[in-house]
Amino acid sequence: MRAYVLLIIAMLAFVLNSVSASALTYLSVGVEGYNPRINNYGEIVYTTSSGSIVSSVRGTIPNHGIHPIQPNLNDLGEIVYADSRPSGTGPWTIYSTERGEIAYGDTSPAINNHGEIAWAWGQAYPRTLYSNERGILMQLLSYDADFISVDMNDGGEIVCAYRDYDFSYKLFSSVAGQLLEFDHNLGNVSINNNGDIAYRYLNNNFRWDYASLEGERLIDLDADVFQLGQFDRNDYGDIVFNIDYPGLNGYYLVLATDRPEYYPNYSPFDPDDINHVPLPGAVLLLGAGLGRFALYSRRKLADRN
Repeated sequence: MRAYVLLIIAMLAFVLNSVSASALTYLSVGVEGYNPRINNYGEIVYTTSSGSIVSSVRGTIPNHGIHPIQPNLNDLGEIVYADSRPSGTGPWTIYSTERGEIAYGDTSPAINNHGEIAWAWGQAYPRTLYSNERGILMQLLSYDADFISVDMNDGGEIVCAYRDYDFSYKLFSSVAGQLLEFDHNLGNVSINNNGDIAYRYLNNNFRWDYASLEGERLIDLDADVFQLGQFDRNDYGDIVFNIDYPGLNGYYLVLATDRPEYYPNYSPFDPDDINHVPLPGAVLLLGAGLGRFALYSRRKLADRN
């Protein structure tokens, strides 16, 4: 059975690596969305400027604080996020929709399908990368250093982007150590269960772009009317990201995929026509198609665990 599973994973990795950026279809997900993340059932979570966490399957997610940021989710539907405390008596705190408060004074949480949670201590020094199961994983000893983004897969590999004491930007893996170093800004980082690491970076033209660890450019949208924002990628290579239209209020969510038939309720995205972006209510239409499937699949996963 184990050999069969490994064979399937190898075949999936081959398929994912065979998909080029030019083969992707771009779909509109919704009007406003920040910090998007996507799981393997196509569920997308993000935050809004009004201070809500929204799921493309479940709608608005109840939260424990007053201004949630940086949501992340696993295939079982558990969402972790950073939030300011309702009492206003302290800095950011990590919460789980299933377990409540996880850690105080921290940001940029990640969660895998085994329930392990990782996060960055961002309120005091030394800046520290934590896991709720393994404790301290990494410390940034300089006062000029800071974490930017954290993500984790089911194998327990944790990746993070951070700014070092010399104001260089670095990509770190808990398994492989330091991976890359940049002179320009480094944005958020993503790792999936195939071990594929991707990151957002400022290219030589001072435009934000997405690339794999091997240096492959992940999307080929070259429109000059917007900037690329934060992103995430699942095991199937689906990439959710936000774009910033200058002069308009908010970021707009877009999905890049080579399997658009899996997302029939999302309309084609045309970067030259803002009218192609649907209203927020259109996001929830996907719930009718994905909701039952996602819940069924989560029960199956839970039964196996």
